[in-house]
Amino acid sequence: MLGCFLCAIALAAQLISAEPSDVCDVCHCSYSHIDNCDTSIAEFPINIPTSTTYLDLDFTAITSIPAGRLTGCALLETIEMLSCEQVTEIEPFAFDGLVALSKISLASAKITSIPPGLFRQCTSLSDINIGGPMTTLPAGLFKGLINLPASNFAIGSGNFTFGGNTLAPPSTYGSASSFLPCDPACDTCFSNGSTSCCPGNCLYCSNSIACTTCYDGFELTGAGACALPGQDSSSSSTAIIAGAAGGCAALLLLLVVLVLVARRQRRAKRLEAPYASAGSITYMNPLELAPQKERPSEQYASIDNHDDPHRTYEEISTRAPLSYDDVKSSAQPQSAQPLEGTYAETDPLTSSFFRTTVDKSHTNYANVTGILSADHVEQL
Repeated sequence: MLGCFLCAIALAAQLISAEPSDVCDVCHCSYSHIDNCDTSIAEFPINIPTSTTYLDLDFTAITSIPAGRLTGCALLETIEMLSCEQVTEIEPFAFDGLVALSKISLASAKITSIPPGLFRQCTSLSDINIGGPMTTLPAGLFKGLINLPASNFAIGSGNFTFGGNTLAPPSTYGSASSFLPCDPACDTCFSNGSTSCCPGNCLYCSNSIACTTCYDGFELTGAGACALPGQDSSSSSTAIIAGAAGGCAALLLLLVVLVLVARRQRRAKRLEAPYASAGSITYMNPLELAPQKERPSEQYASIDNHDDPHRTYEEISTRAPLSYDDVKSSAQPQSAQPLEGTYAETDPLTSSFFRTTVDKSHTNYANVTGILSADHVEQL
């Protein structure tokens, strides 16, 4: 009876210790440092202050690092769990949001796999030490980690299933026993540097053109590329080129249609309104000259062209009447042949009217400026 009672007490203590605790109840918390934790805690603590920059959970019995326990800890720089031998798992997204994290120390852990994208937001990482033995590494694990030198990189090895434990795992180059992280520009690589990246969806390659082993769910094509089943990269390229050519042809056709429509609209607009009128005759085409018809009693109207208000398209090639009731400044008749007489003209310097006798063959009415009325036109 006493033995059962003691067993019950021990089990209860174990269950209590397995429940997640508030970090400041089981560890020493200062403003930004957490350390000296109870070594008996088996669950990663909760309610870690967002002001924390240094988290030391060393020598605890923690077995995993769950997602969400470090949410909001954007200032966290160091996770120290160097001697935590019972850690076997890091959950996906466990390190999301840790943009200031520079060091992860889990050297004694027994982790067999790392989830894809674990460090995707840890752009400040400069020191990684995670114990294994690892069975594989996901592609793109170290992509974007521009501050991670090879000298501060250590991942547990010795049990890689990839390549029969003879090849460096994805995201690294070298060998199964001695490997280094790929360049931050690469998902996978065959050597050091950004020019050594493998093609897309490739796990292993010996050059940057042809892949040797593709991601799960992808097939190796004849061209050395990785494609989905039934999709050949060459046919895809042909389809893309054909689609682009078709798009260009459609765009060109649309431009031609728009130009034709614009021309038709301009022509319709030109034909809707008269451009020139003389007496009772209206001329729709401004490029046509007024007919050479003697109209001694009619007034030739000036026109206001929409494109150039100072230009007229009328030409009067007949004998001008001896008296004008109104001559507008924009009207510029060409080659007018009046009878001999005295006409009022304007002095361009003084803008005053004066009387002059003109020769019927040398008068150009384009020189007449201002508005002349019947009071200023006198016949001999």
